[in-house]
Amino acid sequence: MWMARPFMSSKRSRDYTLVVVLATTLGGVAIVSYPTPVASETGEVLERSLRKLAEARDDPYRWLAILKDLSLEPARGVPAYTGLLSDVREPVRRHALRALQAYGIAARPAAHTIVSLLDDISVSPETQVLAVNTLETIKPQQSTLIRALIDYLAASDSKAHVIVRVIPLLVLLRPEASVLKAQILPLLRHADLGVQFAAFRALGELASTGDDNRLLTGPKTANTLLEGGYRLFIQIRHAGAESSSWLPALVRLVQEDGTPAFVRVAAIETLAHIGRIDASAARALFNAVGAVDEFISQSATENLSHLDMGRPHLLTIASEGLRHDNPRVRRQAAVILKAMGPNAAPATEALCAALRRANGQTASFLIAAYLDALRTIGRAADSASETISDLLSYRSVIYADRDTLDVLRMRAYLLVVLSDIGAPESSYPYILDALAHVDEQLLAYEAAAAARVAGSIGPRARPFVPYLLRALGKRTAEEEFSLERFDPIFPREEATTFQIEAIRALVQIQPVDDPDVIHVLTKLSTASAPFAHLDSRLFSEARRALQMFADHGQGKTATGLAN
Repeated sequence: MWMARPFMSSKRSRDYTLVVVLATTLGGVAIVSYPTPVASETGEVLERSLRKLAEARDDPYRWLAILKDLSLEPARGVPAYTGLLSDVREPVRRHALRALQAYGIAARPAAHTIVSLLDDISVSPETQVLAVNTLETIKPQQSTLIRALIDYLAASDSKAHVIVRVIPLLVLLRPEASVLKAQILPLLRHADLGVQFAAFRALGELASTGDDNRLLTGPKTANTLLEGGYRLFIQIRHAGAESSSWLPALVRLVQEDGTPAFVRVAAIETLAHIGRIDASAARALFNAVGAVDEFISQSATENLSHLDMGRPHLLTIASEGLRHDNPRVRRQAAVILKAMGPNAAPATEALCAALRRANGQTASFLIAAYLDALRTIGRAADSASETISDLLSYRSVIYADRDTLDVLRMRAYLLVVLSDIGAPESSYPYILDALAHVDEQLLAYEAAAAARVAGSIGPRARPFVPYLLRALGKRTAEEEFSLERFDPIFPREEATTFQIEAIRALVQIQPVDDPDVIHVLTKLSTASAPFAHLDSRLFSEARRALQMFADHGQGKTATGLAN
């Protein structure tokens, strides 16, 4: 597939030129040479790693990591990684691009090869975006390269997701403004609104003046949008206290359907960044979340997070948003309430009403957003506990037509919410049911959530102790999960299991006078039979539990019972 050998300049010298011929699966060949002296040890490691990389067709990650750890100086690393850009495997290309980014301007010799990835149909969209990001980092200055990027904008088959990255790159490289404008102006009529907005923003940055305020005060004709329009929005953002005088005009731009989409997005961004806005502006942003056009909706969603969460009118508008016809608006209202934390307590009843309106057709992520808001409110949302308890019934309409795993995750998350806001007695039968009937073939997510809520009840949860003990020896699915979020994808540090949650629940319930509890925890703490095969984390959790029992003044009793 490939070959590599050093050429020694003399028998006495350890310097050589390494020539690597790396064949790709498409039959292409990349030649990488190092004309500068290379230490023998480093050269051998590089040669060996490239050979392994070429052979590791199914799993190149290990050898990519070795290359990364080499920390090659630019004279050796830039040619090596430039050669790897011709590899057909996406992980290899992306690793090479990230490595070239790390070299900064020293990687400029790779610029033309990087540009060639943009119109290569075999390159994934993610890799092409990374290629443009790499060009931004190394800041190439060659006029021929700038011409290639300008030609890419003009090509009829250029991809929208790449164009939106190339436009600001060209503005950064600062070619002749008139040449660049000639290519950007037609993009205001591009089919993709993201491209339109990128072009509008670039034209504003290229404009020499921004004094023309006809965009906000006069008819919104095409001519008023071409020169300096976006620059005016930037000036409004930087106007300080005076920016509030622009609020009515900005709100009008956001609300009027006749406003070009890219101008509406610019107005949305500006509203969210000019400081404290009034209720009309906040309501305009919320309504924009429900826009038919996804680009406008996404922009409003992202920019709402920049608002001052301490404003009373925002709490009112978010509470009203929970009743909006558009589910995207309802979800964003819940996200805003979550960001407010305990300050959103007055919205508890509105969140409960939203949950009561939910049914089997309500998206799971929307129900989870309501529950997330209640979790962050915490104990101040205890009035919602009965509503949550009612939803635990299998007869609840929210489970209609859902698959088993979706129902499992939803009921589990309802239990997790009760652990944060307080569990009413009406929820106890559901907790007991989840602990007593663990399906060994399924992820024990619901049982783990039941263990957590049992622990949150404290000593009053003593009747659940036998079921928690039984859990410690119960075989369940091996998968881990998180109780910190509804999303099944979670960071490693959030990982937990049914057994871990059961031990932590016992610590909170504090049954220090129960000999069965002490006996089981002691055997578990020493990894004795029948627990030796279990997750090793359980052993340290058991030792921690016994220590906490001792710290509560029951050390002697616990030790005596254990013996």
